[in-house]
Amino acid sequence: MSKQSTDITVTSVLVEVLIEVQRERVWETLVVDTSEWWHEDFFTRPGLGKFRIEQKLGGWMYEDWGDGEGQIWGLVNGVKAPEFLQIAGDSDKDWGGPSRGIMTIRLKSEGEATRLSFEHSIFGRISDETRESLESGWTLLLRDCLKPYAETGERTRNAGAPDGSS
Repeated sequence: MSKQSTDITVTSVLVEVLIEVQRERVWETLVVDTSEWWHEDFFTRPGLGKFRIEQKLGGWMYEDWGDGEGQIWGLVNGVKAPEFLQIAGDSDKDWGGPSRGIMTIRLKSEGEATRLSFEHSIFGRISDETRESLESGWTLLLRDCLKPYAETGERTRNAGAPDGSS
């Protein structure tokens, strides 16, 4: 048996997006219409199913591939509709881990608009590449996919790929 030592790192990524619709519509887009705006390149196995977020304590954030198959991204450990959602999940070495992450989403009304604040705090094995990927990936998902869908009800076809290509 070989032993390998890895330093534990703690990092946090914050993405804020102003969405030009009321908070209830942003919440519905976030947790009900998730598969409608979730970018296909963000699936662990693209093309296999739907992306879902269950808006209840103990609910899952997961890929549903059908027939009882899929990939759990995290467990909902905090929810107060339509303003707060917290999800905790793990990543294995294939996704830059092992690491544990806590995603916290806050929705705050600003007149007729909504400010979405998304913070992903992670501890474990986290490379600079993983951190940069998380920041660019969450920005793309929330700014270029969720925001336009919440505002127009239409999927954005020109959102770039998570690796920066289009």
